[in-house]
Amino acid sequence: MLPLADTVSLIARRLAKGKSPFAADREHIHHLLRVGGLSYGQTVLTLALVSVLFAAVGIAGWLWGVPEPVLFWVFFVLFFVYHFSVKAVWKRLAARGAAQTVFDTF
Repeated sequence: MLPLADTVSLIARRLAKGKSPFAADREHIHHLLRVGGLSYGQTVLTLALVSVLFAAVGIAGWLWGVPEPVLFWVFFVLFFVYHFSVKAVWKRLAARGAAQTVFDTF
């Protein structure tokens, strides 16, 4: 779920800004975690753990016989929570100018 949610969310944010959805930028989730102060290793570990958590939810739902429409709506809701949370964090960082400062060091 994480790579799909990050990609779709990023495309939506780019389109909302009037940018090409294929334009390069530094607004992926791993950039957000780096701006938030995590090291490269901590960023990779965080993304891996979140991916494992989402996979575990999907596998558990399948093993427990949760109907696919229910799993779809869980995914759908989690996607929107992800999208609007990441959007809000980027907005706060941009207001503080923190994002550009960190990107200058890459």
